[in-house]
Amino acid sequence: MKLNRISLLIVGVALAAFALGQGGPPRGGPGGPGGPGGPGGPGGRGMMGGPRIVMIPEVQTELKLTEAQKNSVREIMEKNRPPRGEGGGPGRGQGRGPGGPPGGGEGQGRELVEKIHKDLKAALTAGQFDRLLQLELQAEGPMAVTRPDIAEKLGLSESQIDQIRKVMEENRPPRPEPGSPPPSRESMDKHRKEVESKVLGVLTASQKSQWTQMKGAPFTFPAPQRRDG
Repeated sequence: MKLNRISLLIVGVALAAFALGQGGPPRGGPGGPGGPGGPGGPGGRGMMGGPRIVMIPEVQTELKLTEAQKNSVREIMEKNRPPRGEGGGPGRGQGRGPGGPPGGGEGQGRELVEKIHKDLKAALTAGQFDRLLQLELQAEGPMAVTRPDIAEKLGLSESQIDQIRKVMEENRPPRPEPGSPPPSRESMDKHRKEVESKVLGVLTASQKSQWTQMKGAPFTFPAPQRRDG
């Protein structure tokens, strides 16, 4: 019973994190509209992460992918690309930038992520795949601790999950008034970092250390490109 309650709390926190990400700056994803990062493809800086970051050229360089592997990765992403109008798969948005989290519901999104991971694991070496998982966590940031698999690895308690949920609920960005300009990327980045700092503040010293190890060596993602108009 306690395990079921924790699972429900984690799902609630994940949905709150998704809502927080919706208030972020313009999304981006490699390839632009119609390419691997078209509608429903990789997202940008609001809430990032997911296996589709493997389509970013800088990430492919970090992973030292061969040309054959790049082709295999492209085929995997095209094969697992959600149909238009389904609100996104492992990532959202258009343009170019690190991918966002799964859309289309927490369960459905995780199933698609697991399927893509299975295909990528077969196409990459063990070292490349492990590094990709680290980069995914770096792209998502501390919000990744709301994922059920990460929360379980960190050993989050029911109380900690409750605290994180409150942080998410109390720090949702307000919806802009109709006709008003959207908030600047700088202000949204500042807000997100403040929330992420509060989320990390819930973790114990041991959990923070484990989280740092899970992310691996720091990597700098390219800034998403804004679309004109």
